[in-house]
Amino acid sequence: LGVQTCALPILGVDVSKESLFTIDLSKETAQSAFRKLITKKVTSCPTTWKDKYVGVLAMGDFTEFILNIDLPTERKSLDDLMKHIDAQTKMEKTKAREITQHESLETIESGHDLLNVCKVLSKPKVYRCLELNDKGRATRLITQSDVMNYLADHLNVLQKMSNKTIAESGLFKKSKVVCVHDSNTARKAFQTLLDSKMAAAAIIDKDDKVIGNISLTDIMGVGSDGFRIFCLDWNVVDFLPYAKGEFFIKTITVREDTTVGILFSMFRFTRIHRVYVTDDEDKPIGVISLTDILKFAMDN
Repeated sequence: LGVQTCALPILGVDVSKESLFTIDLSKETAQSAFRKLITKKVTSCPTTWKDKYVGVLAMGDFTEFILNIDLPTERKSLDDLMKHIDAQTKMEKTKAREITQHESLETIESGHDLLNVCKVLSKPKVYRCLELNDKGRATRLITQSDVMNYLADHLNVLQKMSNKTIAESGLFKKSKVVCVHDSNTARKAFQTLLDSKMAAAAIIDKDDKVIGNISLTDIMGVGSDGFRIFCLDWNVVDFLPYAKGEFFIKTITVREDTTVGILFSMFRFTRIHRVYVTDDEDKPIGVISLTDILKFAMDN
């Protein structure tokens, strides 16, 4: 990064003195794993099998499984209620290992520098890594957001790039953005994500202006108050505040003339994972994710 490498202890969550939250795939059902993630208020965690780290279980893993559960949109009759109970039963009878997409858990050895962490976390669909000591014990869980926060607090590592616009710096290039209309149901929005193999999509209004964002992790809204799978048939703009609860924030957009430094600060203080770049009419012309940021940092 053009400066002295930084030691890892400044990054991530220290788990050396307390147990790391994990899901044991040999024991947990889909229902119990889903509930544990919601109770912990996390969207993913490492998985284990016979005391060995084997991967990551994320909220996105539950999306396809839950969408395929047959359920009426409302519970107006005894038959509807029984179908709702059957849905919960299916979750309880399914093993967590059956729904995981087997996302690999990237590990690094203690002592690696910031550049190596960026290389690991900029790989496709890798959003976190686990630091292990020489005995193979977990010492620190590091996420993309942890690195983003460090970069935002130490913009000097990017030297003069922080004062350039996202267009001038090469961080942003126009691209097609996956969108869902605000008239769609949450179910249809999630299906759009699965069909396009994307983690998130912009929500647009009738004038094609960006008004929100939906991601695979928002499926946790189904379990935020018991197990209310029927809320998937709510309008997507009604579903999101319910799904996100205290974590709901208005979608943040930027323009091509936004500077790199300001963009980094937005990520730092809002804890978002992506921003949409819009034109003068607020229509989406691109998206910048944390993965894009880490790749940009490595190149500069």
